[in-house]
Amino acid sequence: MSLSKTLSNRLGISISMKKLENFHYRQLWTTHIACIDSCQHFLGLGHSTAWVFGATGHAFIINMHDELCASGPTAWKTEMLFQLVPNLGCEISGVFAEKKMPDFNAKQEKAWEHVKKAIDSCIPCYGWELLIPEFYLIAGYDDVGYLRDGCCPENGPGPTPWRELGTSEIGVLDVMSVRRGTVPNDRKTVKDALLKAVRHATNPPEWIFPGYSSGPRAYDAWIAALEKEREYGQAEMHGAAYNAAVWSECRVNAVKFLKEAKARIPGMDAEIDKAMGHYVKVRNNLEEVAMLFPFNGRKLDHIRNPGRREKAIQHLAEAKASEIAGLDAIENIAKKI
Repeated sequence: MSLSKTLSNRLGISISMKKLENFHYRQLWTTHIACIDSCQHFLGLGHSTAWVFGATGHAFIINMHDELCASGPTAWKTEMLFQLVPNLGCEISGVFAEKKMPDFNAKQEKAWEHVKKAIDSCIPCYGWELLIPEFYLIAGYDDVGYLRDGCCPENGPGPTPWRELGTSEIGVLDVMSVRRGTVPNDRKTVKDALLKAVRHATNPPEWIFPGYSSGPRAYDAWIAALEKEREYGQAEMHGAAYNAAVWSECRVNAVKFLKEAKARIPGMDAEIDKAMGHYVKVRNNLEEVAMLFPFNGRKLDHIRNPGRREKAIQHLAEAKASEIAGLDAIENIAKKI
């Protein structure tokens, strides 16, 4: 891990830059996990991507807006992740603010100083909405702002001016640095993650915003949104494709995480195999939904086609039934560990 320092001259103006070398975004649909995974990889912790998904509980969650909004994957209070990420051997700290706060300008400056200090110490960082409403790595900084790495790379590495962060319509400033911590034993990691995932599925108000649903109720919201008689437009098309991409990716990694947990935790084969069986069905059904509404190459005709919506509804109903059984199975695992 090292830091590059560069002097460049643009239009005669000297600009200093500091950037972490060999710190790159590991591409995933689930951008928050992509950032955490990229940071732990940079820190040399060596976890698989599936272990990051599972240890944070994210592999087993779902969050849907009542109107099929594409915000479902990111619009929930992610306290659960921060409670669980120490089990990866990471310590996360940062600055959070909303632009409606009276001290928002001071928080912007505090966030800027936090990131610069971390980067100067070769500590990786990430943040919210450095470009679009997703999570991005903060790979470095220059005199103007944050250097980013993440989705939409065609828009370049920035900088994102530090005084502009958090000033969008969403109005949230959130930057974090990730340091090495102590990795606990595998049993604690699995137990903690599964218990939190089961809790998340009950729609706890401290984690789920109004107008959104988690767990089995999220499937009901998803199905209801596809059953509505309305003129489906770009927003619904985007939401259908993006939610399918993210939540199918999560369940792919839920199965991989359980397989890895089985290898790490002796004496739990039967219980883990049972849970894996349920989540294989969830995964398969959500992958079918993702194929019905592909994000890459998405078309309005996809969401407006009654036959596609009906097939998706059938797969979601099957996924919901398997998810309910899967939640019972992972709760049983957590109780027995």
